[in-house]
Amino acid sequence: MNLNNSKNTIEFRLPNGTIDENTWIENINLFGGIIKSAEDIMQIQCKPENERIDEENKKIALFERLKDKELSDEERLETLLSLVIREENRDIYRNRYKTNSELIRQNSELLDGITKNIAKSPVNIKKISKTVFVGEGSVTGQDYQKIKSDIEKYKQKENQEVIE
Repeated sequence: MNLNNSKNTIEFRLPNGTIDENTWIENINLFGGIIKSAEDIMQIQCKPENERIDEENKKIALFERLKDKELSDEERLETLLSLVIREENRDIYRNRYKTNSELIRQNSELLDGITKNIAKSPVNIKKISKTVFVGEGSVTGQDYQKIKSDIEKYKQKENQEVIE
């Protein structure tokens, strides 16, 4: 919802209330992995395909696979985990998924609430702005990109004039 208004943010809700420090660390690793993967994928997508290395092509393939509507929930889970969590830590999240899936299956009201709040279309990562400078006169990622583009155009114009 926040992507379509002036906030232009993605919100993570703590998936399980706990005071267990190990669970907090697991949550941080999951959310951090999602954010890092999103940033990596955005950077890779900006590169020409012929300049991408094999590892980058694999990440893009996994990202594209997540969009496949024919994937089962388990296949989608494995694809997401392979993007964001190291193999040796994935069982934690597989077990959580299994437990939560069973709880949701047993509670139709909870399932309806979750279904209602699922995005209807993929999120365009490139459109998400992030604050580059905070404080008075803050600069968003969109501001930065526009200025960067203007600077590039100016540099090209300057180079052209030097050549002439």
